[in-house]
Formats: sequence, structure tokens, C-alpha cells
Amino acid sequence: MQKIRNNFEAAGFDVGSDDVHFHHVCYADSPRHAVINYNGDVFKCTARDFATESREGRLNNEGRIEWNEKFFQRMAIKYSNEACRNCVILPICNGSCTQNKIEAGLKNTCFLSMTEDAKQDYLKAQVNEIIKACIKQKIHNSTQK
Repeated sequence: MQKIRNNFEAAGFDVGSDDVHFHHVCYADSPRHAVINYNGDVFKCTARDFATESREGRLNNEGRIEWNEKFFQRMAIKYSNEACRNCVILPICNGSCTQNKIEAGLKNTCFLSMTEDAKQDYLKAQVNEIIKACIKQKIHNSTQK
């Protein structure tokens, strides 16, 4: 793996670091994402089964989605956890997976199980990654002139 990373870096690609894991928003957490099953059932998460009782909506005869209560629960639970709303890493963590939150029930805890020290370490690692990327870009720009 390291040899492949080195080859990409030698070719000029920025491969980043394995030290920091970015927590991007899941596609299922977007209100505009939908998975439409063959029978018109609408789901959000593709990492679960497509059982009718798990659907979050139905495609109506006009081709519009009629969302059910499960959809609205998903949209509401994203930031309803007080621990998430008051967390220093929320802007880069994005509150964790709504599917996991729905299945676990509303808890006032970090769904990534991060301690406050771990969150500070995570922030420091993120800042270091940004600094390294800026330095790398500055060096790249100066060699292009």
C-alpha cells in the first residue's frame, strides 16, 4: 500500500494522510437523495434491507415521493442530539450516521464514542493536514513559476 501511495505522490497526486479520517455526510442524510425500489417503495439508506416496513416513502402516480414518518424522523434526528449540537468537531464530523442514530434511539452521547481528548487530537490532526496541504501547494506553485 505504501509503495502505491509513493507512486501516486511521485506522479504529483496529493494522497493525504491515513492519520486523519474525514467524516463526510452520508448520501442518505441528504433530503434530496432517494433510492426507489422496483415497486415504488422509497428508501434512504442502501446499507439496509429493502423491506416494505423499512421504507421512508412511496412513489406516487405523478412520480413524486410521498415521504412517511420515518423520513421525517431521519431528518429530525440528525442534530437533535445535544451532545452533537455542543460538540467542537460537529462541523467536520457531521453528527454521524442518521441510520445508526435511528437504530440506537436518541441518546445524548457521541455516536463516534470520542472522548473530549480524542476530539482535541482529531482537531489538531485536521489542522496539521490543512497546514501540510497549504505548504505542499505553496511549494508546487513556486516551482511552476
